[in-house]
Amino acid sequence: MNLSRRAAVDLRVEAHLVTPMGARGGTVNRRTTLKCGNPPLVLPRRDRSSKEHDNAYRLRINSNIRELLSTHPSSFVRLQIFARHEVSGMGKMFERRYHHPSSEMVVGSFVHGQDMTLVPEEPQTRRRSEAQRESS
Repeated sequence: MNLSRRAAVDLRVEAHLVTPMGARGGTVNRRTTLKCGNPPLVLPRRDRSSKEHDNAYRLRINSNIRELLSTHPSSFVRLQIFARHEVSGMGKMFERRYHHPSSEMVVGSFVHGQDMTLVPEEPQTRRRSEAQRESS
């Protein structure tokens, strides 16, 4: 969500499954790229008078995170977002780590707006959507 008075441009988003692996003298992190939707090139500024809420972007990760986490229980999901200020061109990187994403994951749909309210899917619909994902 862009809460700035200026637009964020040149957006780049990456999601990785990070798995700590034992190495001589410590641990190293192995990254597995998670497939996700393409972000917009521009995330408009926040406009309180607008009902469109164009300054919010919801990322869809197309990988089966639950399956990956069950294979590697010590793993976590790392989300990195890079954006530039529309006037100055200065870039900034944001990072968020989800260490227990399987407990935070809910299958459902977001409602319109910026409050991140999620309506959970019905179990019957969920089974149908999971079957469609497995077949593709």
